[in-house]
Amino acid sequence: MLYGVEHLATSVLLILGHSGCGAVKAAMAPHADLDGPIKAEIDGIVVPTRKPGANDADALTEAVLANVHDQVRAATARFADRVREGRLVIVGAVYDFRNDLKQGYGRVTVVNVNGTSDPAAITAFTKAVEK
Repeated sequence: MLYGVEHLATSVLLILGHSGCGAVKAAMAPHADLDGPIKAEIDGIVVPTRKPGANDADALTEAVLANVHDQVRAATARFADRVREGRLVIVGAVYDFRNDLKQGYGRVTVVNVNGTSDPAAITAFTKAVEK
């Protein structure tokens, strides 16, 4: 990621999560007994508090979305100057091969652009990109 942004001056950074992510699922469960490097990766995944009454599938979907948002937040902070100057757009999306987001099987759904998840802003962005 750093090489692409800082050395190749890419103008778009795509952070792509996916439905049913095993790493996110592992972060939601006790994982103190995992090997050091794996545990360190899992510990870096931010998962939201499970909503009361949420089933396992819905809780995992919310956690996948939260992880994408967190990764966009971190990248936006890291590359704030480039984003502010309009030299970089950071896009967070989910490849939904299970249709957990109810947008269709195998769809890539944009959920965050430069730190905003406002539906109107996301729609405006995706319409602009489609042209």
